[in-house]
Amino acid sequence: MKLSIVILAIFLLTAGEELTAFSGIPADSTWVLEKDKNGIKVYTRKVEGFEIKEFKAITTMNVPISALVALVIDVETYPKWVENVKSSKILKVVSEDEIIYYNEIKVPWPLSNRDNIVIAKVIRNAGTNVAKVDMKGRPDYLPKDPDIVRIPEANGFWEFVQGENDETEVYLQYLADPGGNVPAWIVNMFIIDGPYKTLMNMKEFVKKEKYNNPK
Repeated sequence: MKLSIVILAIFLLTAGEELTAFSGIPADSTWVLEKDKNGIKVYTRKVEGFEIKEFKAITTMNVPISALVALVIDVETYPKWVENVKSSKILKVVSEDEIIYYNEIKVPWPLSNRDNIVIAKVIRNAGTNVAKVDMKGRPDYLPKDPDIVRIPEANGFWEFVQGENDETEVYLQYLADPGGNVPAWIVNMFIIDGPYKTLMNMKEFVKKEKYNNPK
């Protein structure tokens, strides 16, 4: 039986779409609040064609949008703050605002680790207080490693909305199919605890000087 799992990493709007302000609360009534702790809320919902749910995680951070975007595109740091990421590297710099990168995701034994190839694009609209980092999986970009299961489908995004006094609303949404059969307890660990722990780690990691005082 095919299972789907939500795993971290970034993004779904196209560059031509107009950015709209993030409301802070999921507008779709199909979203269910699963976790509300330390200022972080994690929601899930069912998606047609997937047995495992999509997630949406929300919090607020006292840092400017520029720092958060800089951190999210600094993909080689992911093992230090993105939950369950074992390794991450840039494969290609397409432009100043677009990269292709590789992640290996840790999965508990005896299951095989997963890997993911992602196109990430920063989307900014001049004159607005919103920025997004859009991500789409590219599973065919590199040959598969026989010891790692390639994630066949993944889409999601980060959204950042600037408020007053450098307070920024942070919004993360993601859905992915890991391929193969994955036990429900592992799925639940990824779709609820994964984004929660990632945002907790992000709150501390983004305070580093290089993100707040870029050269």
